[in-house]
Amino acid sequence: MNKAATRHNTSVVINKQAFAYSEPKDTWKSWFRQKTRHMSTGKMYRFGHKVMLGLFSLSHFLFYPAMVAALFYPPMLYWTLGIIGGKLLIQSVITYNALKKLDEKDLFVYSWLMDILMFLYYVIFTPALLFKPKNKWK
Repeated sequence: MNKAATRHNTSVVINKQAFAYSEPKDTWKSWFRQKTRHMSTGKMYRFGHKVMLGLFSLSHFLFYPAMVAALFYPPMLYWTLGIIGGKLLIQSVITYNALKKLDEKDLFVYSWLMDILMFLYYVIFTPALLFKPKNKWK
């Protein structure tokens, strides 16, 4: 799909009739296997997309530890609180509008928690990238 898709032959469709739902994995082991398998396809992405996704993940991964460290450095306390507040405000507006378009506004109350849990996701799955799991596609 990545090789065939261009901005001229693809589009984003936000319509309930276009949504595709799948059954979630019901065990930690099967979920972990699915996520590592999905991550193994990253080598097929276009270079620019790899860079953007990598920078996004890196900035997200570094944000919380940097903010916690900055909270313990008194001269930076107000700047740190301002940056955290600004990030949360901008992120909340974007997330709320996206969830509203996707008719999933009820998930908004979990968005900050999920953002923090995403940090743990990176901690757990980064080693999976380094050890390159064997593909087990069905």
